[in-house]
Amino acid sequence: MTKELLAEVKQGLQRLQDELNKGHTRAFLEYLQTLGRFHQYSFHNSILIWLQKPDATLVAGFRRWQELGRWVRKGEKGIRILAPIIKKVVKEDADGLPLEVEEVVGFRTAYVFDISQTDGKPLPDRLIAQGPESLYPRLKALCPFPVEETEDLPFGTEGSTNGHRIRIRASLSPAAKAAILIHEWAHGLLHYQDPGKNLPPPVQELEAEATAYVVGTRLGLDMAGSRDYILSWTGNIALEDHNLIQRIASAVHSILHRLEAKPVQVPEAA
Repeated sequence: MTKELLAEVKQGLQRLQDELNKGHTRAFLEYLQTLGRFHQYSFHNSILIWLQKPDATLVAGFRRWQELGRWVRKGEKGIRILAPIIKKVVKEDADGLPLEVEEVVGFRTAYVFDISQTDGKPLPDRLIAQGPESLYPRLKALCPFPVEETEDLPFGTEGSTNGHRIRIRASLSPAAKAAILIHEWAHGLLHYQDPGKNLPPPVQELEAEATAYVVGTRLGLDMAGSRDYILSWTGNIALEDHNLIQRIASAVHSILHRLEAKPVQVPEAA
């Protein structure tokens, strides 16, 4: 069964790649929406959830739903995902002494259900969406690249990065600054080291816009511009060898994990 799921992932990826190569982006955009909702899952599992239930919003196992005061309705079909098999093994520590650690030794098929497949008591709102006035300072504080606000940018340019720092036009609104910061953050992660730095510029822009769309939407920003850019992709550059989907998923996870895992105190404006 595990081999079957991995084969389904491979087929799903090939479908996305083929459609992008033809300039068809609806399925890609649909997957990006799933990725934003389930970025904490592995890349393979985000693909599996999208393939089986693209409208899923919150999934959990049968027993977990019971713990949360909800139950899966009779007759509902589970979403198959890959769950790690963890065993305790003995290794040597830095001093050569035996040390018992937990290690992933394989995977098994598990089943989860979307909240739409359950009944029971309401769950608390877990969204991390927030207004751009508070979001932009938080993004700026947590970004691994120094951020400079300036008007000294070429005409028509709202943001740029050289892989070491990010520059954003100072006169923009907080919402625009937040969206551009995410886009440039994605460039910094993806396109200033191998293999990303050798990708054609249109592919780099597609990766950055797709990452910004997922992260920005998750954070409650209006990412209509990124959505329109993705929908306008012409497919004039072949993507088969670029691992584009995996790279976007990795960047999304890196940014959202940093935002969700590290609370930060942002100084109030004077």
